[in-house]
Amino acid sequence: PMNYDRMPLHHEMSIKFNQEIKNKLPFKHKFRPFYDTPIQYVQKKYHGIQYKSVYGIPAFWDLKQGNYKFGWNIYYFNGKKYGKNAAAYNNNLLRNGQFKNKLENWQLWHSANYFSNSVKLVNVTEKNFKNAVRIENPMKKLVGIQQKVYVESNTVYRLSGIARSIRNDKSKISCGRIGFWLPPQKEKQIVWMSEYNQWWEKELVFTNQVTGIATVYVHMGYGGVGSTGEFTNISLEKIK
Repeated sequence: PMNYDRMPLHHEMSIKFNQEIKNKLPFKHKFRPFYDTPIQYVQKKYHGIQYKSVYGIPAFWDLKQGNYKFGWNIYYFNGKKYGKNAAAYNNNLLRNGQFKNKLENWQLWHSANYFSNSVKLVNVTEKNFKNAVRIENPMKKLVGIQQKVYVESNTVYRLSGIARSIRNDKSKISCGRIGFWLPPQKEKQIVWMSEYNQWWEKELVFTNQVTGIATVYVHMGYGGVGSTGEFTNISLEKIK
């Protein structure tokens, strides 16, 4: 027997899983079986009767040839939930944004290519993250790290990160920054302006206007300011 509601129901549940469930729990993608089978059909729709007759005679002459492609994404869940703010990070387009694998997937940016000792990995004692990148900039240069990422036009993204300064003097300027660069559109940025030694999370939601390879960079030295900052949980998330 045919079930005309099965495919729409699968589609509805797939959307529900990806939008409401997937990013709330730490699922690990295991594998994706995929199948492509030849079929005969009457009309190009998955919610409707795929049967046609004329005067009670099946209209075999009106059948169309095609292929039906289907598959599954298989995930593993170990029963442990994410900590605070980690759900969005699970959808991160950037790799190694929490620096669990040191500086893997990141490259030195701008003057850090000449002052490579200015970029260091540090361990922190926070509940929700344990690693950060420290950027030391007493020379008042633009020093940092970067990563390339593919993005699509007319799509909304969320750029975010957590940062702190080594010193705690809000009267002083720090100028740590996360930037998103994909010309000819204007650069997008998040800036931490003051010397504040507590972790401070910031985000920017924007509509990207260009399809291509963008550069996301994390750096100190914005405005020619010399200071030291630490960054972690660097994320670029596709919203819609």
